[in-house]
Amino acid sequence: MGPPLFVSRAEFEAGTLSRCPGSYCGRDVPKDYNGSLEAIKCGLCPRGERSDGFICNFCDDNLDNYSILILLLYIIVVAYPIAAMSLRAYGAQAKKDQRKLLLTLAFELTLAIIATLLSIEPLGSFRIRSCGVDRVRDWYPVFYNPQPGGGDILHCANEAVFPLLSFVPLFDAYYAMTIATCRLGIGLWLPSHPQASTLGLRRGALLSLVALPAHAAVHVILGGLLFYSLPYLLMTLYLMIFIVQVAQLSAGDHRWSREPLQEATNIPLFSMLTVQTSLYCLVVLCLEALRQSYQAHHLAHLVWVILGPAILDVFYYFTERFTIPTRFAEE
Repeated sequence: MGPPLFVSRAEFEAGTLSRCPGSYCGRDVPKDYNGSLEAIKCGLCPRGERSDGFICNFCDDNLDNYSILILLLYIIVVAYPIAAMSLRAYGAQAKKDQRKLLLTLAFELTLAIIATLLSIEPLGSFRIRSCGVDRVRDWYPVFYNPQPGGGDILHCANEAVFPLLSFVPLFDAYYAMTIATCRLGIGLWLPSHPQASTLGLRRGALLSLVALPAHAAVHVILGGLLFYSLPYLLMTLYLMIFIVQVAQLSAGDHRWSREPLQEATNIPLFSMLTVQTSLYCLVVLCLEALRQSYQAHHLAHLVWVILGPAILDVFYYFTERFTIPTRFAEE
């Protein structure tokens, strides 16, 4: 282990620099400081820095693949329901206007993502530096403020997992602003649709402005738990959605039918299946990135995860032709 940043090798190797209490307290050393580090009190590290037990080190690592995929999942989890709700509120109108609405939804999301990336240090750059994540407790440093000698609590809680904790609330704030701004001019962009659809879109925007703060609050409170469990939760949700869709597609007939699902959502079946398949592939990539992060060499669990929904599809395809739901209704 080498000496921490700004610490002379003689001072470090001699053991004259005492360790700061707790796991997240450190010495905030000025850039041109030449005095004794022991004279600097341990305390809160600045944003974008993390303590190594002695001083606050500047975080300059890149986001790992798993963290990038998890952030994408967070964005999809909140953006897809908002888009689906907007499409349902719009209703079945001219295809030209539907394309315009899709472009509006894509513009809202893209603008929010760009604004978020440019607002995270280093400001004005699409590169995001990271402090990394070592354990779940890194998400909740506020619960690990030390109390040296049984005296006053030393408040050292900062964003140890920078920027994973602040990214989602910041994105939700920008997304809410772009939705509020774009929906105000929706009547000028889509003049041909009826007033009822306009009111539906604006009500959808109001619901989004309620859902986004709730999404940010859930992330701040449960972010550490969801960081590792979100792929598995989404995999379970995907299987539940598949079961519901099979029930809807088979309603009233023992053959595949697309009308019930389309009437319920006003979203083309192909589009829904494309989005869900993409989400499923993203979940599989998250699990593979997680496996690589922990340097696991066994792939058996990943094979079962990939084959799981395929087995359900094949099972339903070969058994639904022998099942007629009306027989159970008659009995």
